[in-house]
Amino acid sequence: MTRSCINRRSRTCCFLLLEAIEKEGTFVEDEFQAQVCLGWIHWQLGEPSLAAARLPKSIEQDFSQLDGTNKESAEWTKVCALKASYIKGQSQGRAGAVTDAVETFESGLPILSSASSSPKQSRELKTWTELYLTGFCMLSSLAI
Repeated sequence: MTRSCINRRSRTCCFLLLEAIEKEGTFVEDEFQAQVCLGWIHWQLGEPSLAAARLPKSIEQDFSQLDGTNKESAEWTKVCALKASYIKGQSQGRAGAVTDAVETFESGLPILSSASSSPKQSRELKTWTELYLTGFCMLSSLAI
């Protein structure tokens, strides 16, 4: 499959996700997950500034509202929140906004705490936890 074919399919997927995000009014967890998916697609396409722009503005605040409902958030929502924090922080760091990136990673610590409290963690949750921690440590060492 050629790169242009992949990009065309990705663009179609992005358009459909944007449309779904705009129309979603009932299931806020689905909307949050779709925003993170859209950001991840841009990240995979090597478009870190678009990735950061597509992610929720306040990931931790959005997550805490989802997690603060009388039930614990689905594990996939925790994965998405960690993924979003990692991608946004890395994107900001690559753009030279190290202070903003460190703040993004710091604001994700409550998400990490919630995710790590799960008794049985999926491979996906472990992967994004490790990426988040590694990214935060590496970026913090640059900020010193």
